[in-house]
Amino acid sequence: LLVDYFEKQDEPTIIVMFGDHQPSVEQEFLDKAYGVTQDEMTMEQYMGKFKVPFVIWANYDLPEDEIERISLNFLGQTTLQYAGIEQTAYGEFLNTVSEQVPVLTFAGYFDKAGNAYSHLEETQFDEIIHQYNLLQYENLFGGKTRNNGFFNEKAGEYKQ
Repeated sequence: LLVDYFEKQDEPTIIVMFGDHQPSVEQEFLDKAYGVTQDEMTMEQYMGKFKVPFVIWANYDLPEDEIERISLNFLGQTTLQYAGIEQTAYGEFLNTVSEQVPVLTFAGYFDKAGNAYSHLEETQFDEIIHQYNLLQYENLFGGKTRNNGFFNEKAGEYKQ
């Protein structure tokens, strides 16, 4: 009904729907579903436990690119891009991270080739993930020292 309503509207509209988590089930059920116990899972199987569906719909044409994998921390930025909203410097940084590591969660991450990694392994992505963690922390908890220009100004207008 929501989509039916906005389909008829002239104002450009994007609707994003996603699940915020999979249902909570017993580990024994997951062991049977995956055919292995949690201790025997590959990193890709383990990360699959946290996968949730999402839909991006608009009443206008969106880019044809299919999003194979994305974590929720990048979904908002992708939506802003689809809406044609100018990026902040922080938004551009998030785009850079998501191009290399489209899924980045507490459990681990996927690179753009679909390889799954644990945060306990050393990889070529350690530095960008470290930068991401620092900027996320500053964005959330920076207080008086937060660099508001980086997070709020349009990318082309931000001066370091």
